[in-house]
Amino acid sequence: MQRETFIVVASLLASLAAPPALAEPVGRVLALAGTASIDRAGQRQPLQAGFEIENGDLIDVGDKSALQVRFADESVVALRANSQLKVQDFRYGRNPDDRSIMALIRGGMRTLTGLIGKGNPRAHIVGNSLATIGIRGTHFTLVACDNDCFNPDGTAAANGLFGGVTDGRISVTNDAGEAEFGQQDYFHVASAATPPERLLAPPAVLNDRALVVRARATQAAADADSRAARAGSTQVSTSPQLSALRLQAAAVQAIRTAIAAGERPGVAAVLAAQTDISVIRARSVHDNGALNPLTESRSMTIRDIKAEVEGVGDKFFYNSATLAVQLAKSRVMDGRPGAGLYWTFEPPTEPGNPTGTHFVFGDTPLVALPGSGTAVYNFVGGTAPTDNLGRTGSLSAGRLGMDFQTRQVKALDPITLQFARQAVVPATGYQVSAGSTWNMGAGAQALSGVQCVGCNGTPQVTVNGRLVGVTLQGYAAAITVQSTIGAASPVNHVAAGVAGFGRQ
Repeated sequence: MQRETFIVVASLLASLAAPPALAEPVGRVLALAGTASIDRAGQRQPLQAGFEIENGDLIDVGDKSALQVRFADESVVALRANSQLKVQDFRYGRNPDDRSIMALIRGGMRTLTGLIGKGNPRAHIVGNSLATIGIRGTHFTLVACDNDCFNPDGTAAANGLFGGVTDGRISVTNDAGEAEFGQQDYFHVASAATPPERLLAPPAVLNDRALVVRARATQAAADADSRAARAGSTQVSTSPQLSALRLQAAAVQAIRTAIAAGERPGVAAVLAAQTDISVIRARSVHDNGALNPLTESRSMTIRDIKAEVEGVGDKFFYNSATLAVQLAKSRVMDGRPGAGLYWTFEPPTEPGNPTGTHFVFGDTPLVALPGSGTAVYNFVGGTAPTDNLGRTGSLSAGRLGMDFQTRQVKALDPITLQFARQAVVPATGYQVSAGSTWNMGAGAQALSGVQCVGCNGTPQVTVNGRLVGVTLQGYAAAITVQSTIGAASPVNHVAAGVAGFGRQ
């Protein structure tokens, strides 16, 4: 990030009391647990779900509370208790001057970058009195401590700005210079004149469940769930309660069936046999001497997963959410029961698989696909793609359109996989253009019209995806590419990665 950008943000931070530049909504409160308010032009107003946020608003989250805001570019910011965030200058209209400039005054935040950050990373900035954060990726966490942060054992945590990167990269700039941090990197900035310090492990102050706001079902939805459960209805509910009740009812019925057959199963055995998880994975394999990409998609019981997926055989879990928590490396799309979409990566360990294996998974839906209508699913993240040359790349995407009548998936925004130049290997980039379509059903499908920078000839790109979550809340996809790159000494190029999308 250039020095002048830091100066601009610093001047914005010095004028927090300035009136809002625009009087139109730039975001909306997505969920609130506890209490929160805004200071708008000197007037304090309480917040609630659905409240519209404007430029210039100072958001203040109360004690034992948490708040989640979705902005116009589909970015999401989650604020922990006792946090203040100033919306400095947010502009979005798919124009070159789009920008997202915010100031974390105190407390902590977690953000998923939206279309502004994906289209022009330098236009997405978070300022703080100690440093300026420039966004190079999609998912990161910040916590500002000023004698108000504590470790799990009750001792006081160090003051300063703590941060961690879940996906992508960020730059941290202050009077001491600039530093970049990538996926699974953590840092601490002690003062405005102190260089950012890279941490070897996640600082305890970042581990705050309040950063992930769980949307509360309305009383009407809860009542509908209760009535549906009593009547044995199969209606689809937007709240998580009915989904949980269905899972419990299925387990009870399985126990009764087993007992009637003379068996006495334990609860763990019943759950292990009954719960289906959709697993999609991408990797590379040697086949008859040639290296080829491979995508797979299937529904597996927990018993199957224990037998086939390395590293989970010694764990007890009953759905994809609890598996993701125990794997630790996975990323959660949504904290509601059965609504999760998760991904993880296993580095290369077996001969013939130089890319390693990328996994994305979620609970197999308990409802049938609609016969008509459309829906939009927003990109929420994925693994960093890897290739057979030892490079780790970047994956970016926007929205997918689902047409349930034709059973077609359409890329509403481009999907790109990029790998930087390495030694004699040129930079390589693949782009699935907006408008590309594939079938909604699971199975490997070749995509046509894919553009490639650095390739010799036409690249082969394959996607394998399926809808996941008990009520179709997510879409999981594995993506592989294969081409020949390099002009002087052409080499075979194979890459793999997975992506997750959440229903709008």
